[in-house]
Formats: sequence, structure tokens, C-alpha cells
Amino acid sequence: MSQARGLTVPRSRTDTVPHGNASLTRFDWTVPVRETIRQEPLIETNVSLSSIERFAGASSPETIFMGLGLCSATSLSRALPVDVLGMLVPAERMRHTMGAKRILVLIADEHALSNRFPVASVEARARETESWLLAMKERLHFEHLEILRASDLHRERAHRALLKDIRVRAGDAHPYIVRQAGDVMLLNERWGGIVKVGWTLGPKSRHHAKADEQVFDRLAESWTSARIPSVYCKPGRVLDDRKNKAPPYVAIEPSKRICMGENENVFQKIEAARHHVSEPTVRAVRNHLKAIAKSLADLRGTPRGKPEECIQAIIRKLAA
Repeated sequence: MSQARGLTVPRSRTDTVPHGNASLTRFDWTVPVRETIRQEPLIETNVSLSSIERFAGASSPETIFMGLGLCSATSLSRALPVDVLGMLVPAERMRHTMGAKRILVLIADEHALSNRFPVASVEARARETESWLLAMKERLHFEHLEILRASDLHRERAHRALLKDIRVRAGDAHPYIVRQAGDVMLLNERWGGIVKVGWTLGPKSRHHAKADEQVFDRLAESWTSARIPSVYCKPGRVLDDRKNKAPPYVAIEPSKRICMGENENVFQKIEAARHHVSEPTVRAVRNHLKAIAKSLADLRGTPRGKPEECIQAIIRKLAA
């Protein structure tokens, strides 16, 4: 594969590792990844650098990992937001930079069932999410994308054994995040090491203490022996003054998100929001869409222009 458009990748620093009477040269994979983090506007820079720097000199992971939830604590998602590309595009940049073998996306269907949502509804949401991911793989040329259902992983004896051990350490933690910890630990062992791509509400968010993937990662490290390098992307943006940030892959109120869908009209939805949402909130949504469109254009040569037009073209391409 040729170098991703618009991405400058420096040479990795090398370390000399003693090996009998000879020496082996090992590349520090974190050097080009740190540069990618600095260049990518969809990534929260400082917290991601802090995580990656801990692994300087360690073996290069073979897999970029993303987990996609299907629900909030109280509601099942009703659509897949376009914001999910705000995780997938940085994941592909890092995969290319590192020479990793794959991007592995886990669809968290089994986790949603632990929140007691109906089986049929969870299956429908998982199936639709998988369909959009497959369209991205084919039509946006994410050839290294692999998809795994949590329900398949959790049936395995190895995962059940891990969960039993983690539950002892996790105490009364919610089963959802206990399952997440088991996922990360098992996949890290099985897939040649992972770099976990997640999201964060940001260092200044009033919601930060409640729920984002930084919070989960700290808990998971305290429950398991796994130490996982993580990169944190910007949150999804919501057309709502009261809660303008959300997970990039969950849309409880699709009317307030730009979503994947055959009938989605990006310009119309944003213009309609101006009647009941402040201009700073609208601008934040447009700026995030602009960042997604620009990064995807740099990576895949998709059209450039106004964010509404670019994102609309991407949705049409995926829905075709």
C-alpha cells in the first residue's frame, strides 16, 4: 500500500538490543505513531501521547482494536452516527504507520444484552452496524478491517475463564465494563498485541468523571495484568446545548446527530437545528464533520469542500 495521503511518517528511532555476541536492531514503533497523533485533528493529543509513550521500546502490536457499543446505560442506539469515522480514520492512519496487520472492530452486542435490552432489538442494531462497517470496508477501501461479534467471543471457554477471574477483582462493577475488560485482555493475547482506539470527552468536560474510555482503561488496568497502549479520539458531536458530546458510535436521538442512513439529509438537519440550538453548538458539529471529511480526504482522496456536502457524499456512497 502506498503512503497515506497528507501523512508524514518519520523514521523510527532504533535501539540496539544485546543478543549473545551480536546485536539486534529493534524499531521503536511509538515514534511514528506519536507523530501521527500530533498530526491527526480527530485525536485528543496529550492524553494519547501519554499512553503511547509508556510503550517506547516494546514490541510493535499487530492489531489496532476498536470496540463499538450499541447502547447507553438506559437506551439502545437507534442509528450509527457518522462520527464513527472519527475513530476509524485515525485507526487506519495508525495501522498504516505501524505496519499493523489489521483493524479489529468488536461489536458489543453481548454487552448490550447485559443491560437487559431485548435480544431481537440488540440483534437488529448489531446487524445494521455490521452492514455499515462492511460498506466502509468495501467502498472506502478499509481492506484491513475485520469485524468480530462479542457474542461469538464470549461463548469461548477462554473468555469465560477470564471473566470469572476479573469479576473477583472488579467487585460490584457493572457487568458491561467487566466484559469489556475481558475482551481487551483476551484480544491482546490472541492478536499479537493491540493498540486500543477509543474516545474521550476531553480534559475539560464536566461529564468526564462519569463515562468515557479513559475511565474504563484505568479500571481495566487495575483488574487485569494487561497493559494496553491506547489512543483517544474526539467525542461525537450532538446538536444539543445541554449535552453536546457523546460516544461516536451511539445515537439515542438520531434527530440530534448526523447518522448513516439512506434518507439522511445533512444540510437540512443542521439548518433545522439552528432554530433551537445555539450557534456554538452548531459550529462544533460542523467543525467535527469538517475534520472527519478532511482526514478521510487525506487518507482516501474523497471529495473536499463544505463539510455538509462532503459528509453527504460519503453517506450516499456508503448507502448505495
